[in-house]
Amino acid sequence: MKQTDKEIQTKKSLINAFEKLKTANYESVQQLWQEIDSFEKVLDDIVHESTERYSNNIEKNQEIINLYKSRLAFLHTYVSQKLSIRVLKPTDKETIRNENVKNHL
Repeated sequence: MKQTDKEIQTKKSLINAFEKLKTANYESVQQLWQEIDSFEKVLDDIVHESTERYSNNIEKNQEIINLYKSRLAFLHTYVSQKLSIRVLKPTDKETIRNENVKNHL
């Protein structure tokens, strides 16, 4: 899946916050952890939204897939029936030709 600008920026901000955490003094650690939690929540929301969109697309496309499979099954049955009719019931020309062959034998 393609990342959105918001997702990329949030990941950069999260990495930056962790980098600051390495050298942070005691007073700023709490604020940095709040920022980190906030960025993680944003990423969680982004993942949830994209998962939901993906799931909705599958549900929408499932109807199309089922219709397509149904049409393929119909075409398969139709063609199979036409081929079996052709094999089981030859045309008049073939019948006449076969009768002529029998008569000449």
